[in-house]
Amino acid sequence: MNKGGIGIASINLFFAGLIVLLSAGWVFIQKGCNRSYQREANAFFEKIESKEIKHKNINNKHLPFNFKNSLESLKKLKIDPSDAEYYDYSVTEIDKTAFRIIARLKPEFLKKWYYHNPETKFRIIYEKRSGQKGRLIEQ
Repeated sequence: MNKGGIGIASINLFFAGLIVLLSAGWVFIQKGCNRSYQREANAFFEKIESKEIKHKNINNKHLPFNFKNSLESLKKLKIDPSDAEYYDYSVTEIDKTAFRIIARLKPEFLKKWYYHNPETKFRIIYEKRSGQKGRLIEQ
């Protein structure tokens, strides 16, 4: 066998091993990204919760908003919507004493990272009841 054939075989073996390692490690990369996304969501949940409670104390009702007008509603609550990099947020009122904040992963991140095999929850739901600490709801 000549030296050129051995070199090409070694390079092919190296790339095959690299592809196997990357494919096995992709799950861990997604989990790391999800943790980063989760930190943003938790920070926004706290901001929205405190502003919603303040709004309810002043106006005697929550400021419910949906994904279509979430930018305007976040501005009404004096939260900078440009800080939300990964999620779109909405608030729904359950009853007079409780509300839910729903965070949905933005479409550009779904297309970029989860096109073939999504391994994440695409939305996170946070519920706050009067007199209780807010909590994440499992879906």
